[in-house]
Amino acid sequence: MSATTRTRRTPLQAIAMSLLMLAALFAQPAAALDADVLFGPVNPPQRIASSAGASAWFIEFRARGGSPVGHSFVVLGVRSASGRERIVRVAGFYASHGPVGAVASVAGVPGTVGYKKTDLKPALIRYRRMLGKASFARIERMIARAARSPGTFTMLANNCNAFVARIAQALGMQAPANTVQQGPAYLRALIARNRR
Repeated sequence: MSATTRTRRTPLQAIAMSLLMLAALFAQPAAALDADVLFGPVNPPQRIASSAGASAWFIEFRARGGSPVGHSFVVLGVRSASGRERIVRVAGFYASHGPVGAVASVAGVPGTVGYKKTDLKPALIRYRRMLGKASFARIERMIARAARSPGTFTMLANNCNAFVARIAQALGMQAPANTVQQGPAYLRALIARNRR
């Protein structure tokens, strides 16, 4: 290989190595990580179940671990007169393009609103608020609008915690201003500000 060829490849190799090193920061032992957290697809936030026959409506602010930064998201659900509960919608804000997008999100990448199958598992932290039917419908519309026009995901500003904060504020809750923290830590701060 000539020195000229080597010089031309060096910037690409440096970029590739930088991306690999950043991706390694997100890596965890296989036993501690559900592959869905980093590699699973983001499903659209469509209705998972009907809200027909509901006598009570609720939102849960949830957080999970599974990656160095964790993730915060919301779950909308209903309860029937018999007390049976079901999840109607799950939504969080993610960086597009999987693990590459997660690394590139420091600079900003297209965002996407939806959920991963991991979000349906028991959460590390959850905080429930009962809603009226009108508030429930308003938050569903808010999620649908966000899904149509998600904006840019930036790890240091417009991230999953910022998405949760906007929903909390739409419900009249106080949201911590600092969204640059792990999802579980952010949710603990949200709970502390809004405990009734």
